[in-house]
Amino acid sequence: FSAGHTFMMSQGLVLSTLLSSVLGPFFGFHCWLLANNMTTIEYCEKKRDHDSSHISPYDVGLYKNIQCVMGDLWPLWLLPTSGPASDGLQWGIAEKKERSGPQAVGGLAVEDTDGDPADAEA
Repeated sequence: FSAGHTFMMSQGLVLSTLLSSVLGPFFGFHCWLLANNMTTIEYCEKKRDHDSSHISPYDVGLYKNIQCVMGDLWPLWLLPTSGPASDGLQWGIAEKKERSGPQAVGGLAVEDTDGDPADAEA
């Protein structure tokens, strides 16, 4: 190999190592956020409030979490061509076993927003 070829290969190696070491943890962290159906802001708020649970009320399981972000059809996850299935304003929340409030449907619960205690007893 010529000196110029070796120099270019070593520059490529250094650049790819640098980018991988910076973007690898960033990608891994966002995969973790996706798996837990959490935004970066929600994570930072939990960290600020010293809440070590890191449990999102919107975590409905790995597959459904990915569907919420990437869409309903898994073959199109790497080629996003359609919009989200929902309107982006209403989200199902995970049913907790100790939850006594909202009624759950299919593993999801709808949050009671009017504050009427009679709704929780129904």
